[in-house]
Amino acid sequence: MRRAMLIFILMAGCVLGAFGGDAEFAVRGSKERVAAKGARAAKKAEVARVVPHLAVNEEWVSTLTIRSDALSEIYMVLEFYDINGNPVQTTFYDSFNDQYVNEIGFVIPDLAPGEIYSLDFDTLVGARNLQVFAYTDETEIDYSLEAIYNRFGSAGQKTAFVGVPVQAPGQFFVINLDQRLDAYTGNQKFRGVALTNSAISSCDCQATLFDELGYAIDEFGQRVGNPGDLYPLVQVDIAGSAKWLGVTFDLLEDIDTLLPSGLGYLFFDCTENVSALGLAFENGTAVTSSVPIDYFFPANKSKNGEKPTNINQFTKRQ
Repeated sequence: MRRAMLIFILMAGCVLGAFGGDAEFAVRGSKERVAAKGARAAKKAEVARVVPHLAVNEEWVSTLTIRSDALSEIYMVLEFYDINGNPVQTTFYDSFNDQYVNEIGFVIPDLAPGEIYSLDFDTLVGARNLQVFAYTDETEIDYSLEAIYNRFGSAGQKTAFVGVPVQAPGQFFVINLDQRLDAYTGNQKFRGVALTNSAISSCDCQATLFDELGYAIDEFGQRVGNPGDLYPLVQVDIAGSAKWLGVTFDLLEDIDTLLPSGLGYLFFDCTENVSALGLAFENGTAVTSSVPIDYFFPANKSKNGEKPTNINQFTKRQ
């Protein structure tokens, strides 16, 4: 690791699946409650997708939308965590207008083929945002998740509404950057990023900053090597089931100096599978749009364990 690399460390108070034996989850459309560990073990629910960020506070409310693309029913277990990976209680309404109060998890035992279903999160206990881990049986992976954010002004009027698709987590991914002044408003643009470690063990993510021509940038703002060469400039350490949440200025305080054109991208190389989510902002305005996250994998596996040294040695995940 280079001495110049910035390192962010996020510790967590628990790890994924650390609910106690007495923890119980509500079941959709039923007064029945299911033991957390029993519900998961019954369906071998170990295939996780993660919604890294849902904001629920005085300024934001969020919705999780689930759509089944399967040919048969899906059994799904949802677990709710705070930023540090601790179980968090949340009250929400589903699309049948049923209310569930102070739940740390939720079981959907019968998501029907072609069904679309949503949870509107209303309040959180002791937190301002949450993560959602979605578990299904290893054969029940034909579904999609969408995070929807609603921002409200001081008078209660809605000032922003944006939906973000959620992908399966991975170790290698790219997030576009746009730090320019907006051509119409003159406001500074920047990106918000949430990174959730979907694994039980802690992980570190090393990020290379690329400029508009695909050159890595070092800590002095100079280009490194040839286009596509990797040069980790910042490292984020994330404990199991915890997340890093911030904006590009939090990740790289001097990003405007390092990236004078304002356009570029970050390539992340993580030791565990990470679920990433991006939002575009402007100073003085509400959130403007989602930011696509592109996942990659090494094109060729190295026999001696050496990592790729150039982004062109990776293949985009379809």
